[in-house]
Amino acid sequence: MIIRLLTGTEYNTSIVDDQRRLINNMRNMRRREKADVLKHIVNLIKNSYNVTSVDGEIYQIAYKYLNELLNSSGSSSPTLFAIPVTTATLNAYTNPTMASSSSSNQFFSASQKLSVNPSPRENLTPVSALSSITIDAAGSNSPMIASSSSITTLNLSLPTQPQQTTASIPSGYTSDKTELEEDGETSFQELYACLMQDIPKYAGNMSLLIMYSSIVLNMFIHMATFTPKAGYGKAQAREYNNKTQLQYFRSQGMHTNAKLFCALTKQQGKTGKSRLRFNPVFIKLISPPDFPEKFCQEIKKLDLKTGYPKPGEKVSSYVMTKIAHAGARENNFSTITHALEMAVSNNQGLRENDALIQNLQRVLKPTKHITALEPNVLIGRSLELLQRFKKLSHNIFPQPNLSSKLLRVRFERVNMLREKAMQANLQKITLDSSHHPITCLLIRLYPKCNINNSTYKEGITNILLSMFAALLNFHTKKSGIQIHTERRQSFGPLRPTITDAGNLTIRLSLGTEPEFFDEVILQSLVELDHLLRIFDFENPEKTDPSVKLVLSHKPKAPEKTTSNKKTDTHIRNSVRGDNNTLTSFQQAEAYLHNALQSGSQDYQAQGMRAYLTDYVIARKTLPIPEHVNVYTGPILPIPACTLALLNNTLLYALDFVKQLKILDNHQPLEGLMHCFYHSLLKLYNNCSAAQTLLENIEKIETTEFYRKATLYTENILEYLISLDGLAQIHAIRTNNYNDPIIALRNTELNYCSRVLEIPSEQLELYFTDSGQQAITTTLLTLSTMLHGPAADGKYYDADVHLFGDTYYEVGSFFDDVKKEGGIKEMRVIEKAKIVMADVTQLHQLPLEKCHAMKALVIDITHNPDYSNEQLRMLVRNIQQRENKVWIVFVESSLKHQQLGLDKYQTGRIMTLSPSPEFVLTEEARDIFSSISNEAMHPCIASFLQMVNKIGHQKLGDNNTQINQLAIDSLPSYSLFSQNSESAASSSSNASLRPTVLPQKSER
Repeated sequence: MIIRLLTGTEYNTSIVDDQRRLINNMRNMRRREKADVLKHIVNLIKNSYNVTSVDGEIYQIAYKYLNELLNSSGSSSPTLFAIPVTTATLNAYTNPTMASSSSSNQFFSASQKLSVNPSPRENLTPVSALSSITIDAAGSNSPMIASSSSITTLNLSLPTQPQQTTASIPSGYTSDKTELEEDGETSFQELYACLMQDIPKYAGNMSLLIMYSSIVLNMFIHMATFTPKAGYGKAQAREYNNKTQLQYFRSQGMHTNAKLFCALTKQQGKTGKSRLRFNPVFIKLISPPDFPEKFCQEIKKLDLKTGYPKPGEKVSSYVMTKIAHAGARENNFSTITHALEMAVSNNQGLRENDALIQNLQRVLKPTKHITALEPNVLIGRSLELLQRFKKLSHNIFPQPNLSSKLLRVRFERVNMLREKAMQANLQKITLDSSHHPITCLLIRLYPKCNINNSTYKEGITNILLSMFAALLNFHTKKSGIQIHTERRQSFGPLRPTITDAGNLTIRLSLGTEPEFFDEVILQSLVELDHLLRIFDFENPEKTDPSVKLVLSHKPKAPEKTTSNKKTDTHIRNSVRGDNNTLTSFQQAEAYLHNALQSGSQDYQAQGMRAYLTDYVIARKTLPIPEHVNVYTGPILPIPACTLALLNNTLLYALDFVKQLKILDNHQPLEGLMHCFYHSLLKLYNNCSAAQTLLENIEKIETTEFYRKATLYTENILEYLISLDGLAQIHAIRTNNYNDPIIALRNTELNYCSRVLEIPSEQLELYFTDSGQQAITTTLLTLSTMLHGPAADGKYYDADVHLFGDTYYEVGSFFDDVKKEGGIKEMRVIEKAKIVMADVTQLHQLPLEKCHAMKALVIDITHNPDYSNEQLRMLVRNIQQRENKVWIVFVESSLKHQQLGLDKYQTGRIMTLSPSPEFVLTEEARDIFSSISNEAMHPCIASFLQMVNKIGHQKLGDNNTQINQLAIDSLPSYSLFSQNSESAASSSSNASLRPTVLPQKSER
């Protein structure tokens, strides 16, 4: 083997020392250089065998050859020439004896011409250390080479035109969890054990101790952003082992918040119909005489402090659904705080500290134990940690405007998936295109089906949802791609999540996973479409026998309606409840995996058939497959948005620690030093691991980087929240406290004013407990503020028109009250004084028809980015109208505004007055302000401001020089490539294409 370097030095295989030197040079090549060499080897194979398309097996051959070359000792050369023409190349290559003796495999003949050059149109990136590669096989005695004596050389000439790309040489995957990759249960229990040590010694203000205890308990409840899967991210063991999902807080009867609240306050009753506190100010808003008596008659029976019925009262099972539609519950942090306050107040003569720890230990016993340390030891170790933090240096600038770019990369992926799905000619599936822009893929099953009963809404939708998720997870596991799709009712996490979204509709929320995952989505959609044709639920009389069997099977205990008619079906019953929902999700994958193991060619259909008959009907469960194959596919791009997010999070953490004042003058934190030391240690470990990951980005397989990067991002944020709470306690003690609610409000108002070019005096910002509360509060308040005289001389509330597809609970709320007077829905948009639309529907909103409109309410939950050009144009147009129109932005801040963590349930309202002289009425301002003061807590505000600082978008840090330095600091993996030619050329190969986003100026 001979390889000539740029220096002109020629290394000959007969000289062992020279070959070792050569191999060392190749081992030191950068990630992209190795990727380019691999692409040249692939092209050599492709052209030599006249292969029209390059599949994964050819990449496996090339990658195996390159690895053999780099791992060889220098005494022998790897062989390249025994590559069969058939697709069974991998088996032939990994078994030389079989390859040389098999008559089915065709090898190079001695007369074949083996000198090939890559096509100029491919414009491959040159290897900086190499100008050409010449591989000489003469004299080799490998059993894989047929008639090799006449083979002289294979020559690859490398082009000189560079192409920007990001790629990784795959590395072996090990599923062994490191110390940092412990599950969420372990993370919580360690911090909880520290809290148990600190509480008895705490001597400060009890409200501050309760505040910090609430932070720790919230970590217990909201640590997991999805149902768990070992090796893919944080999870809580109890959720997986007990098969109980951490369900979305506001709507679920069995949610951990309710159980914890009931346990801490010693409430008795069925937790299945859990009761939680309500926002007391909001309850007044939806109470008589301002609101219909019939709607409130059930709510009036409840104790607003506990959510439980008053003595002697009974409430209907539907009351909690009404409360969810109204958005009446308080946020999760306040729920925990109030539960602890009630637990301490009922101390039965105990010291407050003793009462608190007694209640905590009664409800949650620590499973971890720590060795108590003296304060001076804790201080010494903490000071040492702070010194070690100073040695962590990260020389990359923060990536600007990251918040909007994280959204935009997902918007672009959704659009691309829609376009490719159209080309796939799916027959039983359509991808909804009425929402734009959106980070979720809305998948309509049997779009022409008009069956709309509960069996289809709940049962069949969930069955097919489970099968689609099974296909996604099956293919990623089979390929060795470390991405797992989890069932989650919310959207916006860093990882893909999936749930039902109405009758025969699936919502797949995209995270920051690499773009090549989209190919898995498309493949799974095609296979699901195939299954929907075989198992045709749309035509139950003309379908597979297993479908008929499932639909005709009777449940053991059907539910009864008020008229005592049995309405349930077995298929609906089999997926109801938290346990069944999670189990069916996992079992679909297990049955698919089992069918593959049986050797069936159409294993998808066999797995579906067995899933329906053996699991849905007979409830026979299979072991959940856990094996993850080693990735051996083509080199893949590092997801730029994941990289930028980890980069910004790490930089923020390092800056946060530099500004910590807790140990100034070596004064210990009042009674909470175990918590402080533990959180600081965990933060350091994760920051150190994150920095090491970034420094070794060229040596790690792409999805392993993605998995670790998202894990470290979440871990860093968790312990930042813990330390931030302690920092707030210290600041209050030392009279250096700055209210984070004020800082958050100023940041949001200034950003909105700057981006939308609206004078600050026209803007008002209010916080709510949830997004639904923000919507309902706004509609009710504006309706009373904008009411007017009718023909009979009386005043009536303004009617509301819900345009297009709004959040489903908004329509449910109107259904609850439409027959009872008060606020009403106006079907005709021309006559409505208030129009509400989702941000994804604005491109369809006919403003020219909104003749009577006095207020436009926009739900921006799906795209909370005021720099959205479509939104800016709409605001500008409305502000220029002759008739004055209010614009109000409402949103759930639980989604994209929290980097997908789902930490704190919260919503917000931003009002834009038509002009400076137009102001909210005193009554409206009082309603908004009172609810806001009740809903927002400093800990929530501080976390949201932390996210703002990591996003580097809302704080006005748009210095041109700094931005350019940030762009230059990540030249290969940045979101911010401005080379349009490179972006265009890279689009020709989706599997190797880096994530490139166009620059968009806010100014």
